Amino acid sequence: MAGEPELGEGDSGEWVSYLQKVLAHLGHPSESDGSFGAQTAAGVRAAQTAGGVEASGRVDLATWALLRGGVGGGEYKVSFYERPVVRDGAVVWSVRNDGPAPNTGERDQLTLSDVDTGNDLSVTVSTWAEELQPAATASRSTAVAELFQGTPSHEDTVYRLDVRLHIDGHGDEASVNFKMAYGQAVPA
Repeated sequence: MAGEPELGEGDSGEWVSYLQKVLAHLGHPSESDGSFGAQTAAGVRAAQTAGGVEASGRVDLATWALLRGGVGGGEYKVSFYERPVVRDGAVVWSVRNDGPAPNTGERDQLTLSDVDTGNDLSVTVSTWAEELQPAATASRSTAVAELFQGTPSHEDTVYRLDVRLHIDGHGDEASVNFKMAYGQAVPA
């Protein structure tokens, strides 16, 4: 991942939030507030010691390389920041990139199915790779009525929307159930 800044106590922002999430993933204690404090420094030192890097408590290029290796050797890692929910007549979710910048399209694949029959009704694939730079979070939503693509919805039917996030095969999946009311999704 190019452009990682050196970080130390007193720093704050998206890169520190990303660092804290990586430390938590690796099992090292840290704050989770986007501010590099004493607990984050202790987590960095623990990761440095475990990885055979000088335990300075500061994050330099060698430490970033160590941490990248600890979350999959630089593999893509995209996951839900907010899992899909029904809100304001649509299904909304947000995703987080805790891996390198994508050089291929990141995809949210939406599969709509009837819960009772299990029949898939439609699939939509979209790409937003430019929004998923390292440590970035991007919001998503879909007006569920558009996913029916001419297939009528029935207000007494429970539908399931499967959302799959992938960058080069690495990703996360989640589902949300809903019903339709007046052409909009409502919680089932």
